[in-house]
Amino acid sequence: MPRAFDITPSAPKVKMNSGETAEVAFTVSNKLPRTIRTRAHVRPDGETDGGWLVIPPDKAEPELAVDETKLITVKVQLPAKLKDGTYPFHIVVSSLAEPDEIYAESAPVPIIVKHVERKFPWWIAILAAGVVVVAGGAFGLAKVMGKHKSVPVGTNCAADATCGTDQKCIEFRPGSKACLLKPEQACAGDALCSSGYCRADHKCARDDGACTAATVAQDCHPGMLVCAASNKCLLANGQKCTQPTECAAGYCFGGACANCPLCGLPHFGTEPLKSFQRFQGAHW
Repeated sequence: MPRAFDITPSAPKVKMNSGETAEVAFTVSNKLPRTIRTRAHVRPDGETDGGWLVIPPDKAEPELAVDETKLITVKVQLPAKLKDGTYPFHIVVSSLAEPDEIYAESAPVPIIVKHVERKFPWWIAILAAGVVVVAGGAFGLAKVMGKHKSVPVGTNCAADATCGTDQKCIEFRPGSKACLLKPEQACAGDALCSSGYCRADHKCARDDGACTAATVAQDCHPGMLVCAASNKCLLANGQKCTQPTECAAGYCFGGACANCPLCGLPHFGTEPLKSFQRFQGAHW
């Protein structure tokens, strides 16, 4: 049987101190030829305690359409006096109806715990001693420090300044923001990019929603979005929608994007959109 799901962690490992909390994101893609309701759960490995790892209940049973990708996050909360070591875990995603027949496991993600003493903020001592940094030197130092700023993808954030120089602070679900990769950055999955699309060349696509006919393969997520006449990436037919403006074809019918449901039918003349708007309240 072909694989049911592709599961990709946002980072190959997580470095933490005892007593800290963090979130590890996993990209889950449905490779089955049908929509499926799934259940995700954490499986600790080795000495890892499952009590440290939690998938929020509202994210533990996602429904995935064909080729749809969703983000599942695992909250990690380490005990205050946990000894240094490596604590691996992975997640399992299975069919809610057939968990023993349809499932997939992620690669293990090790949590590397190594207590690090916080260093004294030496720059305070320098300033207190009266050392004056000229404006040009300060700018150069800030530029070098900013250039090398690195933050794990998926780190919680409040603004872009929290993230690495190759990332943006993006709201990936209501009330939750994370540092995700900017366009043209190397990626390993859609959920790692600010645009939500990791192209076939393993680089994040543009995230402004715009597209052109010449570069549509790079701009819009295949199977989910198409480049509409407005030069915007809009939902393809069959994708879930709430309003017509989300759809490339201009119609949201029965909760999914579709071509004009009345076009070609008799008695609707040459203006099917107006006819549809006029009659949908009575017939749908």
